[in-house]
Amino acid sequence: MLAQDVRVRYSLDGWSSWGEVSANWDKRLGLGADNFNFLIDLDEAAASHGVCVRNTLAAGQHVTLGLAVHYLAAGQEHWDSNEGGNYTFDFALE
Repeated sequence: MLAQDVRVRYSLDGWSSWGEVSANWDKRLGLGADNFNFLIDLDEAAASHGVCVRNTLAAGQHVTLGLAVHYLAAGQEHWDSNEGGNYTFDFALE
């Protein structure tokens, strides 16, 4: 298997600041595609951004997580950023 480095870059403040986590290879899906897993601890990430996720959600507001995937293999760098729009996830309590 080709050596690959996959990382997920994320932000909780509209990219004023960001963090990064490694993604771990899980399995081959076929047709040149692999599956990777990653974990972002929202409480830890938010603390490093000066945001308290629990308090923000409890106050009836939402938290938006933006992310993009960085892939490096065979000396070539690739980004998957949802065609420049980044992937976004909104969290809110109901």
